Amino acid sequence: MQTYRQLAVACLCLPWMAATGNAAEGYKPIQSLDELSWMLGDWQKLGAAESSGLTWRRNLGGKALVAEYANAPEADTPTAMLSVVMQKPGGETLVAYTFDQKGGIAVSDLVKNSGSIRWLGTKTFADGTSGRGGIELTIRSDTEYTARYFFLDGEAVNYMGEAATMVRSSQPKPD
Repeated sequence: MQTYRQLAVACLCLPWMAATGNAAEGYKPIQSLDELSWMLGDWQKLGAAESSGLTWRRNLGGKALVAEYANAPEADTPTAMLSVVMQKPGGETLVAYTFDQKGGIAVSDLVKNSGSIRWLGTKTFADGTSGRGGIELTIRSDTEYTARYFFLDGEAVNYMGEAATMVRSSQPKPD
């Protein structure tokens, strides 16, 4: 009976492990906010209205990075989001909590490789449905990166739409 129970637990966990393993393959957990300090400051989406942008700043006495994003009110789908990145409670890795204007929340682990960062997690929408996926930032320089959403379909990472290019519009303000 014990063997069957272990097998059942392994079978139930296998799809999650496969999706997580594939999406994080070649990536390692980000352990310090300092690894994200290059993101501090104001960013503008290339080709978007000036009112579309992202601002990263330190908060909570330096224990968190907070990002506020809004695209232009005249955009086809106006979007506003707030992200808080901090150490996992009791852990050595970072977690991001992202809230959107429609009442959704995403909880993501942050992982990196030599040229990109992935936010891997689960988004719960306002209606209670949820899905696994995240966003991938491909770092081009200290002043430019691309961002692209993806969802996990079993083991596969499926990118959504075109990557947005973000360019630095101002340096971070001193704490």
